[in-house]
Amino acid sequence: MTAVRLNPTLVTEAYFSVAFEGDHRRTRFDLGEHPEIAPWLLSVLEFVLWKQGRLADERQISPPPGGATLQRLIEGRIVLAEQRADGGLALRLSPEMDLRLALYARRHRQPAINAMLGLAEEPDVTRWLLQHYGAGRPAPDLAQLDATLLRSLRQHGVLVDEPPDAEAFYPDPAVPVDLTRELAPAARIYRQSAGQPVPPAVRAVLGRHTPALPPGLDLLWSEDAGTGLVYPAVFGNDHAAAQTQPPAGAGAARRAALWQEQRASARVSLRTKRYAELRALVPEDQQEKLRRYLRQLVERGYFPALGDGQVERRAGLHNPATFAAFHHGLARLVTAIC
Repeated sequence: MTAVRLNPTLVTEAYFSVAFEGDHRRTRFDLGEHPEIAPWLLSVLEFVLWKQGRLADERQISPPPGGATLQRLIEGRIVLAEQRADGGLALRLSPEMDLRLALYARRHRQPAINAMLGLAEEPDVTRWLLQHYGAGRPAPDLAQLDATLLRSLRQHGVLVDEPPDAEAFYPDPAVPVDLTRELAPAARIYRQSAGQPVPPAVRAVLGRHTPALPPGLDLLWSEDAGTGLVYPAVFGNDHAAAQTQPPAGAGAARRAALWQEQRASARVSLRTKRYAELRALVPEDQQEKLRRYLRQLVERGYFPALGDGQVERRAGLHNPATFAAFHHGLARLVTAIC
């Protein structure tokens, strides 16, 4: 029998949707980052199964976790809070709440898993995940799994027989870097030492998303002299290189002048035509890095199978951080023009 193992790429989220004032409020909790919510969700599952007649003994929903988690549950209208006479809060679960587990996982030479699982749809699977997935959960004994549950966990990508392909990083650390050329259009350069957070000035452009940066390496962030967008480059693969002063942007003045002219032209176009066309938005070297990263996402199994239920041959990723951060920078640029 092939040795089965936990999928190291698995991400499991509790996904809440609540109908409210003609719309839906959606709240997500990554169970790996919020292990405190799993025991509460387990009690919700047991209560639902009892109400459906699938468990004989009566079950009760446990009190939700407190602190910041409870605040998010209240803000999402998942838990309704009413002030009691003694000053405390009376809590109850919203009857409008829909709860699912969202599963994301890569597999070896297969499409990625990107699925929503109703809490009581496959109770053995959701119970197992709530008991064993995330920080602080006891390590499962995979050898003792029931054959039916083992098959379901494999089907959902929770367990795998072979490890998924290597991660895709942006920028790709295996590709040599010509820093002199890559940093030529830069007005400013920021260094991020290995293990350190993204510099504040760079974070302001990226927003809350952090690209899939390669771990354990020094990085240089270049701020485009024309657009203000920021791009990472690997810097210092060896000790000697790490001591080298990064080169200044030799083409920054030319890039800035080009974009000053483009901004002025775009503003006129918006007033007269109600649209504007922007060219040379991303330098060629950065275009190639983005292309390479996207190809690796395809080759290394990040995308689900073709056919997303709406378009026959379409497959997509929801809000990948590398591109979400890029879009945040684009929004700043468009705002400046508009």
